[in-house]
Amino acid sequence: MKACEVVGISLRTLQRWKREGLKDMRKGSQKRVVRKLSPERRAEVLSVCNSEKYRDSTPHEIVPMLLDEGRYVASVRTMYRVLKEEKMLHLRNGSKRRKKRSKPPERRASQPNTVWCWDITWMPSHVKGIFYYAYVIIDIFDRFIVGWTVHEEESEEHSKDLFENLSRG
Repeated sequence: MKACEVVGISLRTLQRWKREGLKDMRKGSQKRVVRKLSPERRAEVLSVCNSEKYRDSTPHEIVPMLLDEGRYVASVRTMYRVLKEEKMLHLRNGSKRRKKRSKPPERRASQPNTVWCWDITWMPSHVKGIFYYAYVIIDIFDRFIVGWTVHEEESEEHSKDLFENLSRG
C-alpha cells in the first residue's frame, strides 16, 4: 500500500494490473489487430483496384464483378480502407477531377430598388393543358412587385421587353 502511494496509483489499479496484465486498454492506444490484412493481400487489393479492368470502378462495383468471376479479394469496406490509406480514393485512371462549381454571388438589399429577382409562373386557363405565363419582377428588400406581364407563350423576348420597359420608365 505504501508503494502505491509513492507511485501515485490506487490499490485497485495494482490489483487489476496483477489480474489482467499490463496491456494498455486506453482509447486510442496501439493494439494488435488480429484480422489485419497481410502485406501480400494488401498489395493484391491495390493491384486489382488499379488494374486496367477495374480502375474506373468503385469498390462497390469491383467486389460484385470479382464475385461473378468466382474470386474474392476483400470486402467493399476493406477496399475503401486500403485505397484511403494509400490516398487513392480519387480517379485512378488519370482523368481529371470534376470542377467544383462555385455558388452564385449572394446579394443583400439594404434599400428598395437595389436587388431584384424575377420568375416566370405558369397560370392555368379554363382550358385543360393550356397555360398563361406570368413574368414577375420582385424587389428583394420589401418583396414589392416592381413589374409584371402575362403572355401566352414563354419567350426570352418577353422577359427582355419587361426589363427594358422597367429601365425606361
